[in-house]
Amino acid sequence: MPVADDKELKLSAPLDGHRLGIVSIIFWDLDSHHQMSVFEGEPAETWSVAFSPDSRFVATGSNAGSIHMIGVESHKQESSIALDGKFVYCLAYSPDGTRLAAGSIAGIVSIVDLRSGAIFPLDGHATPVRSVAFSPDGRLLASTADDKLIRIYDAHDGRLVVPSLQGHSSWVVSAAFSPDNKHLATASADRTVRIWDIAAKAEEHQFTGSDDQVWSVRYNNDGSRLLSVGSDGSAVVYSCPC
Repeated sequence: MPVADDKELKLSAPLDGHRLGIVSIIFWDLDSHHQMSVFEGEPAETWSVAFSPDSRFVATGSNAGSIHMIGVESHKQESSIALDGKFVYCLAYSPDGTRLAAGSIAGIVSIVDLRSGAIFPLDGHATPVRSVAFSPDGRLLASTADDKLIRIYDAHDGRLVVPSLQGHSSWVVSAAFSPDNKHLATASADRTVRIWDIAAKAEEHQFTGSDDQVWSVRYNNDGSRLLSVGSDGSAVVYSCPC
């Protein structure tokens, strides 16, 4: 669930029998736990959402292949971007907020320059892309997919820095860079969390023991801990060995 950096807002994108086929973004106040407003847009399903680093905008990805920029204060659509292909499964802002990465069901990974509107397709995957993540310094972009592979790009020129990290035995659904930009943590439907040394292009550590698929992974601020969330509703905190 995306949360604004100022921790005052969170949002959700429901898909149920009453809202199916409509973009429905709900804004919540984290202090009062009350719903603030609902944004409903074009006839399409919302598959991904991401707050901008300055918390001014929310980017949403739809099954129609469009990205919509919604103002957090106005709760109105400010602009939209049409990508190639359908189903924008994942979105991630660069740390400086000038670029937006997207992954689609067709395996396409794209970087959008939000200043010019230019779209740069990268050498993506053969299967749906489940996650994209920028490194804290904004130099690298990681993508993960159903093909069990992890790819790392130069976020400025799109060049493949690490063509393929292999080891997971099922979908790789989440990725997060360490605060020092040296490691990448990934979560998979194979019930493992893995830490990769980016410079060595190799797996450094593997956490096992989850009872179900692991769907999300994040580092704490100093990189000493790793949080994972599984489909069984469990949240696990690991001490990072690196």
